[in-house]
Amino acid sequence: MPSKLPPILEEVPLRIHRGEPCIRNLLDCGKTVTPLLLSIQPLSSISKTESPGGEGLAFIIAGDSTLPPYSEGRWLGIVNSDPNGSPVVAVEFDTRKSDDQDLDDNHIGLDINSINSNASVSLTHFGFNISGGHDLRVLLQYDGQNWTVRVNETLVLSQRLDLSIYLPKKVFVGFSASTSNETQLNCVKSWEFSGTDIGGEGNLLWVA
Repeated sequence: MPSKLPPILEEVPLRIHRGEPCIRNLLDCGKTVTPLLLSIQPLSSISKTESPGGEGLAFIIAGDSTLPPYSEGRWLGIVNSDPNGSPVVAVEFDTRKSDDQDLDDNHIGLDINSINSNASVSLTHFGFNISGGHDLRVLLQYDGQNWTVRVNETLVLSQRLDLSIYLPKKVFVGFSASTSNETQLNCVKSWEFSGTDIGGEGNLLWVA
């Protein structure tokens, strides 16, 4: 039975925009900074077997705090096959090539309401291995216009993005993961989230 992990989401929603396009007026859109310390390792590397690891881990910004049904396996707990599901933007740390849409078994993707990434990059080109069992320091930043991803201080992905187009005003932030038929340790060793809460008149929200 393909397995999945329940999402780990903050209980209190964050208001990230006022309903107007962020790119038109940056004051109407929240800015976020999210440093992570990740360690992902297939149990096969511990047990010395030939089995591959699981599917991966994702940082998600979602309009709903509940896990979509039938979102195990390649769906990473983000979405399912229903194209009309809850809105979500995610950064996936994909450790298994599940279909032709995946670059390889070692890539990062920016997903919008789908696991078919709007932008993705293989970390192999940078000398990083997501499922190598070692710590990866990741920095996710959004400035109201662009989403950037840095791994061990190296810029690996930058994509222009207006969150107000894809997400409701209030969202939940956190993580989801899936291991498919195999086993894998998806460890978030540390996580901080700071962002401008638009609903709080621009006050800074900080979570650790």
